[in-house]
Amino acid sequence: TPPAGVPAATPVRAPAAPTARAEVTADAGDVALDTIFEDEGITASFPSAPASSAPAQTAPSQPPAAGAIWPGTTLSAADGLSVVRAALNGLWPEQSLRPVTERVVASLSAPEKGAAQGKKLPFDAAPVRQAVGLRWQVAAVLDSLPPVGSPIDQGAVQAILVGIDEVLADLKVVSDDAGPETLRALEGVRHALVKEAIDLTEALQQVAPAGVVEEITTSRKARRTHIEARTRVIRASAPVDDGPRQIPWGLVVLLVVVAVGAAAYHGYRYVNRPRPAPSSVAGAPSGTVGAVTPAGKVVAAPAGVKVDPKELESFRNLEKAKGNEVREILPNTFVVVPAGSPPEKPGGRAPANEQGAKP
Repeated sequence: TPPAGVPAATPVRAPAAPTARAEVTADAGDVALDTIFEDEGITASFPSAPASSAPAQTAPSQPPAAGAIWPGTTLSAADGLSVVRAALNGLWPEQSLRPVTERVVASLSAPEKGAAQGKKLPFDAAPVRQAVGLRWQVAAVLDSLPPVGSPIDQGAVQAILVGIDEVLADLKVVSDDAGPETLRALEGVRHALVKEAIDLTEALQQVAPAGVVEEITTSRKARRTHIEARTRVIRASAPVDDGPRQIPWGLVVLLVVVAVGAAAYHGYRYVNRPRPAPSSVAGAPSGTVGAVTPAGKVVAAPAGVKVDPKELESFRNLEKAKGNEVREILPNTFVVVPAGSPPEKPGGRAPANEQGAKP
């Protein structure tokens, strides 16, 4: 019999059994900031809850709007980031989202895990967090791929692809001035995100008609070009105006002095250059060397000097007026002998009774 004042129909409830909770071991939360890039030493296990145990705790999520079509039937990238963050802290989503969440969390690098959990990183972690949310969203979209010929929400597909392009542009901005370790971490995030975009495009080709795929791809290329141009404008730095520039007069004066000195030196050498000695034979062509011998006059041009035909003709006329004759005995070698004298005899000596050329 119950005590007085206690209703007989009031049941006494036993304390509830503790809720089963999946554990994450050795994830990015256990890694210090100075070892955030050491992915090789990080392992994670994500055991599934046994069928006999109580349901695991779930992360809050906002379901898609009623009547949505693929890929608008999945959660947004922001909701995907919340799901990943909760899973890294041991709070797993509902059973329908758990497999895709386990795959995404297992593929995340240490910097991605740290960024998703809000840890302080040696670079701007905002683009990395957005990349994690987009990776979960694309994985969920691929996990719920509809049959061929199903209606497609083109706007939702374009929104995902444009979001990937914007995050890739932001990651490039962050990596421009990054060190080697940071650059290696960011490149890993960028490569993973590019792979997600490729996988989504290939899956779209399996479901949507070719015209729809081409329209979405063309629109993405146009928007990506605009995003890249906008990124370049943001990073462009205007030259610093230090005011009116001062002319280095000292350098100008030095250059003028050097130029004047060089001109004076070369002018002096030109004026005082060595000149060939004039020929001792009057009227001989310029550049030739002459000599007067008992047998006559000899005029020769040095090797490499070409006798001017007009000067040679004038020299012949001059000697002809004197009663002499100019004969070429060798190339560029001439002798002046009296007109009508016989040719030189073998041995190179003129007859004894012959008189030399007239002066």
